[in-house]
Amino acid sequence: MITQPARHLFAVGVTALVVGLGTVGARAASQNVVTDPNDVFYGYENVYTNGLTSTAGTPYVSQFLGSGGSGAGAAFPNNSSVDTNGTLTIGADDWPDVTSPYNTDTLIWADGSGTSAAICKTLSDIYTENTSFNAGDSVTFTGTLVTNTLASPYKENAIIFIKDYDTSWGFHGYVSLNINALTNGQVFSLTMPSIFGKNDHIQYGLEWSGPPVRAANAASYGMAMISTNGGYVPPPPPPTNVYVAIDPSQAWAGYRNVIDQFGVNYGPASGYIGVGGQTPQFQGTISSQGVVQCAPDISLD
Repeated sequence: MITQPARHLFAVGVTALVVGLGTVGARAASQNVVTDPNDVFYGYENVYTNGLTSTAGTPYVSQFLGSGGSGAGAAFPNNSSVDTNGTLTIGADDWPDVTSPYNTDTLIWADGSGTSAAICKTLSDIYTENTSFNAGDSVTFTGTLVTNTLASPYKENAIIFIKDYDTSWGFHGYVSLNINALTNGQVFSLTMPSIFGKNDHIQYGLEWSGPPVRAANAASYGMAMISTNGGYVPPPPPPTNVYVAIDPSQAWAGYRNVIDQFGVNYGPASGYIGVGGQTPQFQGTISSQGVVQCAPDISLD
């Protein structure tokens, strides 16, 4: 969970990269993440009263918006949500309008009428996280831009991101991709090449910025959606090593193929011979000590 304003960064551009050096640990691996609806999703909000010119200063409001339980149906008051397929949806942020006392705050709005235009900028997030990776692991976040109808400036300032915080919430870098560089239906793949430390908080999701809007007309500014490719598909189980040995206690079977002059199996002689392992004409045997023997087949003679 993000608890300090410094943990929310914003980058505009197709691709941005800031990474820290990993600590010594387990052997690095390639990790893949998606917007899994079984994960817990979180919301966060920063409000900058000087935001129309700069977001470099300390936020006027820095608010954790909570967790949504399992992602299925989770929604946050910064106009973001995740559905049962793991599809993330964002829109122009109306949190300052729907949250008292900020809906008439004259450091956020032009006046205290409750309907005036914004004089600030919000920086909003919806994300989930994973803490099971090792130092040096690479993390790849994949999905699809379902649709993007966001109006300016939100469409230029909306990014797909991966962020890395250590176990004490120290920030160690991020990578990002501006969704305005994608077309509707386009698959994306974003990779953080090296995690700083074991069990870091690896967060991934959407971040967007712009002047807050009034709830009554938020929908007119459009929306954007990302999802896993074709909906959520559980990752395959990890590969398993299976070891086999010659075990005389098992049932051993014989099979024979006889090929005729035309390259076709000769039916009367080809086929399953049986279980037991002791078939002298077939010349294939296994002893009680697990010794397997074979020799040229004399059964046709």
